[in-house]
Amino acid sequence: MKKIKTNYSALLSIVIGILIILGASGCTSDATLRNPVSAEKEAEGDRGGDIASTTATLIPIINILLDSTRVNTGEEINLRIEAVDPSGGTLDYAWSANEGTLVRADSEIAVWQAPQHSAKALLTCKATDIRGKMGSATVEITVVGKTLYEIKVLGDRSSLFVNSNSYTIGDFAPLGGAKIEVEGMDISQLTDTAGKAVLSLDSEKLGKNAKIRVSYQNWDLLYETLFPAQEGDNRSDELIFSPNFQGLTVAMGTGNAFSPKYGMIEVAPVELGTGLLTAIPEVCVNAGTESGYTDMNNLRVAVSAQRFGPEISLSLSKPGYQTIENTSVPVASSYATIVLAKMLKNGASTTIEPSISAIKPYKYNQSVAVTSPIEIVFAQPMARDSIFNDFEVIVTNKNTNEIVGLNGSDISKKATIEWKNDTTLVLRPINSFTSQSIYSFNIKKWNAYSIDGRKLKSYAGLYHEFTTASDPVPMVTSFVPVNGSSNVRRNGPFAINFDVPINPNSIYDDLSIELVNKDINSTTTLTETNVDSFFSITWTNQNKTVEFVPVNALDAFCDYTLRFNKLAVKSMTGKTATGINYTWLGFSTGGM
Repeated sequence: MKKIKTNYSALLSIVIGILIILGASGCTSDATLRNPVSAEKEAEGDRGGDIASTTATLIPIINILLDSTRVNTGEEINLRIEAVDPSGGTLDYAWSANEGTLVRADSEIAVWQAPQHSAKALLTCKATDIRGKMGSATVEITVVGKTLYEIKVLGDRSSLFVNSNSYTIGDFAPLGGAKIEVEGMDISQLTDTAGKAVLSLDSEKLGKNAKIRVSYQNWDLLYETLFPAQEGDNRSDELIFSPNFQGLTVAMGTGNAFSPKYGMIEVAPVELGTGLLTAIPEVCVNAGTESGYTDMNNLRVAVSAQRFGPEISLSLSKPGYQTIENTSVPVASSYATIVLAKMLKNGASTTIEPSISAIKPYKYNQSVAVTSPIEIVFAQPMARDSIFNDFEVIVTNKNTNEIVGLNGSDISKKATIEWKNDTTLVLRPINSFTSQSIYSFNIKKWNAYSIDGRKLKSYAGLYHEFTTASDPVPMVTSFVPVNGSSNVRRNGPFAINFDVPINPNSIYDDLSIELVNKDINSTTTLTETNVDSFFSITWTNQNKTVEFVPVNALDAFCDYTLRFNKLAVKSMTGKTATGINYTWLGFSTGGM
């Protein structure tokens, strides 16, 4: 509740008003100040009853005191009455309000709670003396709807910065404890366990440009937004942090602040000094084939990335500074990619150890495909030939209690080693994981070096765990066209949909298809040796759909039968699909 400030000037004016009225009553001939009885007595010379009868006609004079006439929704304030009764008697008070709630209305004291919406509230107090004469006062209070700005912060669970032990959440985890600051506005708040921070904006901040800084462990991000201009106009944004390259913090933004920049990359090059982030002008930013420069007026640059995806290569350069080259960052048409780039001057060295940014499958990932690769993303370019020179890991199948110890020389016997680039290592197991099993990896030692010679941060004791999915026998879910279809396009495509990914090469293992033109009683037999002469075969839907497109269009307005006598396609783990052999589809073509 707010404290009341005593309005001495208002009290003084009441007293002066009473004196003026009383003084005027002794020299005026205005009969409205006296009743008829008083007039008769005056005519008779009875001067003693004149003042008493005059004061009896005066009404109480009151004033409402309160601290402010502007409050937030739901807020309580105290009110108090200062009153003078010209008759000198006691007064009874009655409070009323057209909005909100009178929590307390005891005599000259009241407590009023504002409604949960914007409003112009009128609070009235009536004072009645012992003769029934009534005076009143009214104040208007402006109720301001709270203007809220909510930001939700999530992290890609493949990042080692996201240490959630939950088995139930998805690919992105809420980041509780992320620090949200509004520069220059003395606003600072930590996100809750749901990754949310709600900032309450007073009227002075409405319509203002705001620079918001989000920090979480080694992630540090700046972005700009325009606070709402209207009271009660609540807004919300969401940031999803990505595993980062050294010097870069990358996040995907969606919501009010980012919608004008969807499909774009906004880059803010900064130099770190005394804990402050100082913007750097004249930095060249290249994203794919697009480029732009920061200048003294615009210390961040946005370039379009709508033609690219889901990743794009980002580079930053400026004479006198160390170049950041060919870093892959995510892009999407329905998000804005926000990047904070901490650049070092030439000759400056960093004491930051090379580190691992992400591991896929992420920790406690569920339903991992048994053929899934292990992907390790480093925060800086690594010397590839040093990766497994001094390496040891314990792999455990926790369902079977099978334990395997691997060192650097064993890796090539267990998995193929691929590099997407100097920061991303991919290990593809030669033998599939066991289905529906919990696998754990415990690193005993890993000594490797970045390209610039720095030693990889120690990850001895790092524990990682995930659960594999089932590995069912593939089954057909549908055929296209449906049996009995008419007006089928002569160029197809004719398709088979499976419930799991299929090895595309397995379609040539054992194939027997017959295409019968019933109108001319002609049969074409297709096998793995000649099928490509009659159909172009394409795999889509993550290898769950195979499409057969006739090399030459089928005859128009003809009845056909397509017989799949044998199709021995296999899953990625070698299981042969069922539900195909001896399936017949009858259809008729149209004119197109």
